[in-house]
Amino acid sequence: MRRLGYALVLCCLVSGLCAQPEPRIRASGENFTYVALECQGPYTLVPQKLGELMAEMQKQGQEMLAGPSMIYYNSPAQVKPEELTWDVCVPVHAMEKAAPPLKKGEYKHATVAEVIYKGPYDSVSSAYPALMEFIARNGYAVSGPICETYMDDPTSTKPEDCRTLIVVPVQK
Repeated sequence: MRRLGYALVLCCLVSGLCAQPEPRIRASGENFTYVALECQGPYTLVPQKLGELMAEMQKQGQEMLAGPSMIYYNSPAQVKPEELTWDVCVPVHAMEKAAPPLKKGEYKHATVAEVIYKGPYDSVSSAYPALMEFIARNGYAVSGPICETYMDDPTSTKPEDCRTLIVVPVQK
């Protein structure tokens, strides 16, 4: 558990160096290996599922490399809350093993649109309209699942100061 705490603190310190309030396209893409807990249902389950993921990672002796992320495969605009599919995940070393109920995956996309949202984690959705408009205005379309990475520990950061990196795979 101590390793998990150190990794989270390190992630938070490093992430403070890269505030980005305006959306941008990054051609270098996004690529990280993760372990995840597959989830289905409303996003109100996130805190519970995150706790389950952390407990299982500790049980399996896994080391997290950065803070937790969510990968969204659909949205409330597409399906009913009980049909939402998403993963709660944590970046790990590529050689890390995962046993059920966890799965190992790779988030790999050549070109992404991204923005860092600053504010309460439960208000991150307010950043999406401007980000999606930016994507369309620049001639891109969404081409894969969206990833949110939580850059601050909400137990030690004021809600208005919490930052979320939103990454959207795109293509022309």
